[in-house]
Amino acid sequence: MYLTLKLLHLGFMAIWFAGLLGLPWVFGEHVRQQERAEQSRLRAIERTVYFGIMTPSAVLAVIFGSLLMLYGFEGAWLPAKLTLIVVAVAFHLYCGTVLITFMQRRNRRGRVYYRALSQVPLVLLAVIVFLAAAKPI
Repeated sequence: MYLTLKLLHLGFMAIWFAGLLGLPWVFGEHVRQQERAEQSRLRAIERTVYFGIMTPSAVLAVIFGSLLMLYGFEGAWLPAKLTLIVVAVAFHLYCGTVLITFMQRRNRRGRVYYRALSQVPLVLLAVIVFLAAAKPI
């Protein structure tokens, strides 16, 4: 059962972080596009990624990760990892607010901002994977 939970946790975490990495990139493309039809298509992609892929995957990753904690843990690596997960959830919610600004056609940020924003989950993922794999503390 433990291995099954771990595989489910890792799988949904990978899907969630793929969305966290990709959605800001789509936001950057949205800014670049001038045509209404293309902007409408990108809004549809953004909604699908956020509501159809990222959010369900995030919920399932957290659920399966929480179930894994029932098996116990040793060391301070897990509280450190959980702190970073809270940051990832906050980033996820921030992406939702950005999505709303695009849906309302009120975006004020540029393409470079969203390209830089896409690096945040990359750093989070690297540190989270290190903590989970190496359990250094």
